[in-house]
Amino acid sequence: MVNSSQQSSASILQDAYRLLSLVAGDSVILSMGTLQDPLMRLRNEFLMGELVRLLLSTAAMSRIRNEQLKKRRDERAQPGLHSGEEDECGTLWPDIMEQVEIPLTFQEACDRIIHANDIVREAAGGPTEIPISSNIILKGRFEGRAWAAHIDIVAYVRACAKSIEEPNDLD
Repeated sequence: MVNSSQQSSASILQDAYRLLSLVAGDSVILSMGTLQDPLMRLRNEFLMGELVRLLLSTAAMSRIRNEQLKKRRDERAQPGLHSGEEDECGTLWPDIMEQVEIPLTFQEACDRIIHANDIVREAAGGPTEIPISSNIILKGRFEGRAWAAHIDIVAYVRACAKSIEEPNDLD
C-alpha cells in the first residue's frame, strides 16, 4: 500500500527527472530543425515555462516534505535524517550590492525558487539558437535588498533525489 508520503516522494522524483530530461534533451531538440520546424516552435514556446513549472513544483513539494520530515524527526528525537540542507547546488548573492558570494544549499535553493521574481536561463546567445544551459539565474528581493542565485540544475536534481532517499520517511 502506498502512503501519502511515498506518493509525494514519487511526484517530486518524477518532476525532478523531467527537469533533468528537459535540460539534457534541449540540445537534441535544437539540432532537429530550423526555426520554422514545428518541433522548434514547440520548444521555443514551452521550454522556459516548463522549466519554471518543474522548478517550482520540485521546490515547493520538497520544502513541504522536508518540513514534515523535520517535524516528525523532532517529535521522535531521530536526528541525522538527510533533508538536503547541506547539499550545494549553486551560488547565492544575498545582497547583490555587497558582492558577497555564498554556497547555495538545496533547501535554500527551494526557498529562492519559490520567492524569485525572475527566473532566467544562463546563455551566451539567443534562446532560439543556443541550448538551455544546466545553469539558471534567479533574482528577487528580500527586506528591500536585491539578491541573485545561480543554480546548477544537475546538482539541484541530484540533491532533490538524495533528499528523497530516506528509508520509510519515518512511517
